Amino acid sequence: LGFTHYQPAQPTTVGKRATLWLQDVLLDYYEVEHRLETMRLLGSKGTTGTQASFMELFEGDEEKIRQLDQKIADKMGFAACYPVSGQTYSRKLDYPVRVEVRERHAPSPAHEGDRRALRKDPDRLLGHGLQAQSHAV
Repeated sequence: LGFTHYQPAQPTTVGKRATLWLQDVLLDYYEVEHRLETMRLLGSKGTTGTQASFMELFEGDEEKIRQLDQKIADKMGFAACYPVSGQTYSRKLDYPVRVEVRERHAPSPAHEGDRRALRKDPDRLLGHGLQAQSHAV
């Protein structure tokens, strides 16, 4: 039986629990993919965050600068570059990345509870007729 509030709830299996764990992993994957798809590259900005040196190099041709930015983004695996920046990218981008990394490496409390229950009383989750295999010789 599954438990809710430490009381028997409904019949469940380790397979169903594992399916729920895998569903969570899939949701995590989708979230990470979204972050990766929406990240942008700083691009070909100069030391002060402008493209003044590129304007001089390309004799004021803004289209060539945009093309250069896109080529750099493509080579680095990004869809686009930020159109405006300072010397560095916005630090506001760090937080969602840190959250994603932390969340993806932390098991949910439900998963932890299931693993503890399997270690403590495998018969309850595996079924009454099944015994945990002993590898002792």
